[in-house]
Amino acid sequence: MRKPGMRVVSGVAVLVVLLAAACGNDSGDDSSSSSTTSSTGSSSTTSAAGTSSAAGDNAALCADLDAVQSDLDALESIDISLSNVSQISDAVQQLVSDVQSLAETASGTTGSAIDTLDSAVSGLSTAISNLGDGGSVSDVTSALSDVETAFDSAQESIDCS
Repeated sequence: MRKPGMRVVSGVAVLVVLLAAACGNDSGDDSSSSSTTSSTGSSSTTSAAGTSSAAGDNAALCADLDAVQSDLDALESIDISLSNVSQISDAVQQLVSDVQSLAETASGTTGSAIDTLDSAVSGLSTAISNLGDGGSVSDVTSALSDVETAFDSAQESIDCS
């Protein structure tokens, strides 16, 4: 019999792999160009990127996304069960804090994706608060799945390449 937390761990693991691939360097990116010039034995490389490059406008957003990803990784390492409510709550409180920081940094630049993530994290926090008071582990795993989906959308709305 699978533990209820195993489905969450699998889902988070898939999310982490997708995020790593999406945040990786895509050499086929058509939105940037580079040139190399050489004079008297020395070379320099310059790069021109689109209006939303990770090194420019989105560096802070990408750092905040990395923090949220780390929070999701921390949740992945916890068995979602009634015996771990305190540990789960601590991890979710850090997630709440980092999503709030992301929302402040984004400040309207990413549309509704960050708002949706914030709402999903709020739902997760509520599901955890309700554990033992009529809430269930299933409610938490469902809310965590909602967070993962919202995080995917938020990540897709920010160019971190």
